[in-house]
Amino acid sequence: MDFEELTELVVELEVDDIADAVKVALDEDGKDPFEVLTALTKGMDEVSRRYEEFDYFLGELVLAGDTMKAGLEVLKPALAVSDRKVEKIKVVIATVKG
Repeated sequence: MDFEELTELVVELEVDDIADAVKVALDEDGKDPFEVLTALTKGMDEVSRRYEEFDYFLGELVLAGDTMKAGLEVLKPALAVSDRKVEKIKVVIATVKG
């Protein structure tokens, strides 16, 4: 399973196939979990682009979210045990009163 195929599964809203595809990428192909995450994220970026161009609508956004969630459920344990260091940042969110 290559990264383009993972990206395409998200774009094509293949919620039933994404979990198995992520398992294959991690277990059989030995892909880095962070690279798999990047491939899934690229799929969501493409879904966003299609939404902005009115090719996808709200229903497709919901299905894309479900597809991403299904892939992440398989990916989370692999990310947790990865020895790759991730730089943590702080994000401050605020609103103006009044």
